[in-house]
Amino acid sequence: MAKVLCVLYDDPINGYPTTYARDDLPKIDHYPGGQTLPTPKAIDFVPGTMLGSVSGELGLRSYLEGLGHTLVVTSDKDGPDSVFEKELVDADIVISQPFWPAYLTPERIAKAQNLKMALTAGPCRSAGRDRSQHHRGGSHLLQLDQRRRTCGDDDPRPGAQLSPGP
Repeated sequence: MAKVLCVLYDDPINGYPTTYARDDLPKIDHYPGGQTLPTPKAIDFVPGTMLGSVSGELGLRSYLEGLGHTLVVTSDKDGPDSVFEKELVDADIVISQPFWPAYLTPERIAKAQNLKMALTAGPCRSAGRDRSQHHRGGSHLLQLDQRRRTCGDDDPRPGAQLSPGP
């Protein structure tokens, strides 16, 4: 089974707000253009809950553990004694966020012998365009240069198709 290491924003120091500008989410059944929405069999969180921080765990814990995988979630990502550094050694998958990235440097990759995939959880356009992320794919070291491509070619949003890097 896989070990997923997730580096997310820390929870707010004073907790989440007790009230919000709106108390409900709009009900939609399809995307503009008619494409239907995903239809999960079940969800294990309250819609509207913040999932992009440590306590929200991207809503993945029950799902992954139900399949026998391990999920480690932390915001501690910097320095040799960080949770990220310690857990990376045997992680299969790393998930981080565009504005709270856990950079996979060549030194970190050398330590991560099981690493098969590195994901950025967040809007494609917001990914760090001026940085490269590295990860190991099987037995090959791959360099994913975000300046060259982070979104699909068919993304019609302005700026979604990034210009080629040097």
